[in-house]
Amino acid sequence: MRWTWGHTLLALGYILYVLPSLLLATVPDRVSIWWVLVGLLLAGVILTRVIINRRREAEILLVNQQRLHTILMQTNAGGGGCLAGWPDVPDQSPGL
Repeated sequence: MRWTWGHTLLALGYILYVLPSLLLATVPDRVSIWWVLVGLLLAGVILTRVIINRRREAEILLVNQQRLHTILMQTNAGGGGCLAGWPDVPDQSPGL
């Protein structure tokens, strides 16, 4: 399963709201600012990872697209239609 923006928002809500409120029920008030800072730090780490992963996916897709384009151009440059070894004119193929 891929990590989506919905997962990110769910994680942020959990980190920033649910987890601190559960933990703050048993700790003194002076610690609350630390939980908020920890939540913000974790949220930043999660968002950074999501952004980096999205960029990597985009780069991989671009490289694959360029490779496919190069392969198709080389195949077409050699003649033989779309696939090497096939005749240019469909009437020349046996059985048609």
